[in-house]
Amino acid sequence: MRSFSASDAALDGLRVIREHWRLVLGWAVFHLLAIIIMIVVSVVIAVGLAEGGAGDPRTVGAQAGGLISVLGALLTETLIAGAFYRAVMRGGPPGFFHLRIGPDELRLFVVGLVGLLIFLVLSAVTMAVGAAAGVLWGLAAAVAALGAASLLLARFYLAGPIVIAERRIGLGRSWRMTRGSTWPLVGVLWLALALVMLISLTLWLTVGVVAGLFLGLRGFSALFTGGEGGWVFPLLQVLLQLVTVPLTMVLWLAPTVAAYRGLKAGE
Repeated sequence: MRSFSASDAALDGLRVIREHWRLVLGWAVFHLLAIIIMIVVSVVIAVGLAEGGAGDPRTVGAQAGGLISVLGALLTETLIAGAFYRAVMRGGPPGFFHLRIGPDELRLFVVGLVGLLIFLVLSAVTMAVGAAAGVLWGLAAAVAALGAASLLLARFYLAGPIVIAERRIGLGRSWRMTRGSTWPLVGVLWLALALVMLISLTLWLTVGVVAGLFLGLRGFSALFTGGEGGWVFPLLQVLLQLVTVPLTMVLWLAPTVAAYRGLKAGE
């Protein structure tokens, strides 16, 4: 029987951020270090391949950088997710912001790959239908894919907390636990998504205001044209992105813990 409030679960991320703001800042620093490492690795690999005659340095660099960015982002976000779940579900000495590399992270990485695969399949089907049947049917396919993604995500919504709480890849366990609670969980994830988008939009608008204070109204166009003073906005974009990723991850992941605890208590 369902024993959690969808609205309370969706907003639980705000409570976690308030109580663990130091950890969120720590994860932002870790995210910065990860980005620097990815850039260095991409450059080293691109230079090595180019010197080995693998092709044009720019093309090789773009291909290597794209692959490393995708895998590196998935790995970095897996480590942050593991640290988040460990902090709110197990507690204990934080060490380096609860960040670890171990079996739990490997399981979370597998769960993330499954989610990425589902997203790619749904995207490919939507684009194929749109290309073959025109705009109207393409729009209908996109709506259907969005609905299917919401239902699948709701059924696998508890996989992350299960990895940490029960130390196993919890896809099947999540499917069983969410039986009978699919629609409330769809509401949770859409409310959480709306909160993420609202806070992200607020942060980006703040960046625009701050950049405008630096550049003034006359130079505001430089934010978009790259003219004099155009360095301010890109710099603020980078800094904001570093903070936004762990912040939005907490807002997105915290409801999964609240839902898991509620459904676990109702078993």
